[in-house]
Amino acid sequence: MAHLDSPLNLVSSFNRQKNLSQSFLPPCPPRRTSPRQPIRRSALHIPVTMSDSGAEPITAPSKDPSSFLSEIHGAPITVKLNSGVEYKGELQSVDGYMNIALENTEEYVNGQRKNRYGDVFIRGNNVLYISADK
Repeated sequence: MAHLDSPLNLVSSFNRQKNLSQSFLPPCPPRRTSPRQPIRRSALHIPVTMSDSGAEPITAPSKDPSSFLSEIHGAPITVKLNSGVEYKGELQSVDGYMNIALENTEEYVNGQRKNRYGDVFIRGNNVLYISADK
């Protein structure tokens, strides 16, 4: 008569438990074998107009934000904050975090001027947009 804790019984018991636990596991999702598909150029929206001769397309001129900000340095601008408050003044400096320093600034709430300030410093995370005044 074999003892219940004999090595043969332990191995067969382990194999039975292993087979049962494997049958209840959900199947693994298939592995991704192909790399991510690159973006097709036709999927990008690039505004294009044709020249007068119709021979070559003319793309709309694009400005990056840093060149725009360097062009309007010292010019009158409007800065709108996430809260809806607008500040109009002369741009004195702007940094990479879009922190803005203005001079001769006016504060507008709901389109009405509320205050005038000499110098204003606006933290960049509050800025919704910067617009050049003409």
